[in-house]
Amino acid sequence: MFTVTGATGGTCTATETVPDHYTATQTDCSSVPLNGSCTITNTLIAAIPALSGWAMIILAALLALLGFAAIRRFAT
Repeated sequence: MFTVTGATGGTCTATETVPDHYTATQTDCSSVPLNGSCTITNTLIAAIPALSGWAMIILAALLALLGFAAIRRFAT
């Protein structure tokens, strides 16, 4: 959804509500001639995926098993 405001003197400004996890490039959308156009580009923000609770438990168990195996190998 977009909004056009400030239609004075033959120009206007276009903006939009940016969706979550996106950034918008709207710099060329101020003082646009009434018969002109502008482009608003939304870019997805790269996010680092988070591990769920179960994934953390499994990861901890695997690390514990690897540690136990390493200790047994060096103990003999």
